[in-house]
Amino acid sequence: MSEPISERWAFRSGWLGLIQEAQAEIAALPAAWKARLVGGKEKFGYLQLAIDWKGHARLDRIETITERYRKRSLTICEECGRPGRLRMGISIAATRCDDHAEFAAPFRDDDGRIVDLPPVGGPIYADGSHGSYSSPRFGGSNGR
Repeated sequence: MSEPISERWAFRSGWLGLIQEAQAEIAALPAAWKARLVGGKEKFGYLQLAIDWKGHARLDRIETITERYRKRSLTICEECGRPGRLRMGISIAATRCDDHAEFAAPFRDDDGRIVDLPPVGGPIYADGSHGSYSSPRFGGSNGR
């Protein structure tokens, strides 16, 4: 059973340019890979792309593309497409510009210090240090 379209595509219009760039990059991959962009959604403040491929696609190349767009999305307001940053709210993480930052309010004490919430490992702080999703510094022992 496949995921409904609305659940595969769930992001605000500010990231539409990123989606279009990703689509063009994926379309330029070798035809034998049969790669296609099948989804994109916001998760923990970043864009998570879903790419389907068959044939002889190289997983490392696909993962490189998804990771590059994930990281780029952390610098672009999901709402309007202008420069933004990860905003850490009490109950939400969202990448927004200053004009749309209130979406994530009220803010955590560490808002502005966390610059990335990668899928594995733990948060990355502005000073370059890495945390753990289960550490008290990030918010407790329950992880994300």
